[in-house]
Amino acid sequence: MILKKRICVILSVTLIFSALLSGCGGKNNSGQGQEASEGVNKTYSETGMKTLGGVKVNIKDENVLSMPEAGVGLLAPKVWEQSSGDIQAVHMENGVRIVYLPTSLMQAIIATNSESQDIGNEEADAMAEELFSKSIPLLNIFSVEADGGEMVRKEGAAQYDHCEEIGKVDGANFYLAYNTTRTSEQSPDLTEEDLQEFAAYGKTIDAVKENIILFPPQTSEEGEEGFASDSLQSFTAKDLEGKEVTEAVFQDYDVTMVNIWATWCGPCVAEMPDLADLYNELPDNVNMFTICADASSDPETANAVIKESNADFVTLVGNDDLEKALLQDMSSYPTTIFIGKDGTILGEPVIGAQTAGEYMEYISKCLKELEK
Repeated sequence: MILKKRICVILSVTLIFSALLSGCGGKNNSGQGQEASEGVNKTYSETGMKTLGGVKVNIKDENVLSMPEAGVGLLAPKVWEQSSGDIQAVHMENGVRIVYLPTSLMQAIIATNSESQDIGNEEADAMAEELFSKSIPLLNIFSVEADGGEMVRKEGAAQYDHCEEIGKVDGANFYLAYNTTRTSEQSPDLTEEDLQEFAAYGKTIDAVKENIILFPPQTSEEGEEGFASDSLQSFTAKDLEGKEVTEAVFQDYDVTMVNIWATWCGPCVAEMPDLADLYNELPDNVNMFTICADASSDPETANAVIKESNADFVTLVGNDDLEKALLQDMSSYPTTIFIGKDGTILGEPVIGAQTAGEYMEYISKCLKELEK
């Protein structure tokens, strides 16, 4: 399985299989011009904030992890791209944790995921929890309310050898807890190679500190999920083979399922074989294609993922048309939408990887709605 050595956002242990991702967003809940320590952004802005190291960032960039409700974000350090082993980001209520997953564990997750199509959600959740429990905590960036948050701080620092206060803004203090090494006594299941991989990530903590983004915690508001546009009625894009595809692709089908993914997203890649099987089982009045958001910058990996999955469906390369219509509003990968003959989006987006059976249930629901 081809996996790019970057991080994929996971919100809970169940996401490896059911992948019930939820987007992050919101408006500033703390007003303007707050007092903030050096390096902390005084107000929230999608495009106008800086890291502690002074680098200006776009909070929606694919290389940025963010938890606006906690007031923390992280621009993935470039040194991680050259690191061996896999790391995953876990969105917590008060911050973002990064955990190390040994290569052998990642292979087990992918294998189990591919075999989990016919099991129930509870069984899948239990399997995911068992696998995820073997991950090794690398770092935790979290916020604590300034008044009475000592217990939360201690909980956030648990499992870590180091914990430092890295900033504050009105009503919130920010901390970085981290580990730099792991021993065979602490993690007897890790190989010597795994321990060396973990130590290599531990040496990147200084780079991590420079790339942290801190800002006033935000309050999510209902109705912010989904896409700004409710249709895909006008677009031109190319698939991985260079063939042009337009909105005419929808005209001959009652429902078209569109799966939006990225090469660096583990659950996206892991569900590709299931999507390949699903495509071959679709009724005549239903079609499916995927959009690879980062295929323009990494076509080689995108093609490798599709080839290894034995997928016959079309995969579009993200471009300006797709960015304006869909990709700019993406908060989680994978996300799947269903589109009618006229290019109108049917129902709500499905966030996270699903089984083939679950996708078929969504398709059936769309078809029934169209019959009314």
